[in-house]
Amino acid sequence: MLLFFVSTLISLSLACSLLSAPEPTATVVPSDIPSTATIAATPTQKPTSTPRPTATAISPTSTAAPVGVIVANEDYEIDVVKVRKLGSVYLDQNYIWQANPGYLFLELGVKVTNKKSGVVSVPWQYIYVTDEEGDSWYPGWGGFQIPTAGENISPATILFSQIHNSEERVSFTDVVFLRLIWTIKDNNPSTVLFGFDTSPLIEVVID
Repeated sequence: MLLFFVSTLISLSLACSLLSAPEPTATVVPSDIPSTATIAATPTQKPTSTPRPTATAISPTSTAAPVGVIVANEDYEIDVVKVRKLGSVYLDQNYIWQANPGYLFLELGVKVTNKKSGVVSVPWQYIYVTDEEGDSWYPGWGGFQIPTAGENISPATILFSQIHNSEERVSFTDVVFLRLIWTIKDNNPSTVLFGFDTSPLIEVVID
């Protein structure tokens, strides 16, 4: 009976894609099961209809900028402030993900400044990376925090959760800090292009 219960829990599948791409799976680890008994996660593809094309007065940069260079258009100013390669994604003692062979977890910390007036609201599916094969993906996990005036937030301190609905939105007025995690192919090194809605792209190299 116990083996059946554990087997049932470990087979739990959590989907976060709008397409028929490989779905990420989570492992529910009961307190009496070692945390190493986890099942791997695979990438979740973002619909090809996003990100939306931009029609801004200020053209995006013609080529992607490297990490450390702030990019901007008339809508946003984007700064990738943190890049980490992860071996596992740990949500709590009950939810741990490990990447399948040939894949890795990419964590980005991003600061976004709104250059327009009023509140902006961006769906998770418009916060994406494009891989070397040209496929674009929204994050499997994410969180965001709005700072007080002048506050500089470390993205590593932002609480995050699994993204089940790609149409849920990140809403802010002036500045927001993002903590974003993807499962991507491990090409050693791997290169992806990060974009936020209509923003110019930033090239991220993971080695």
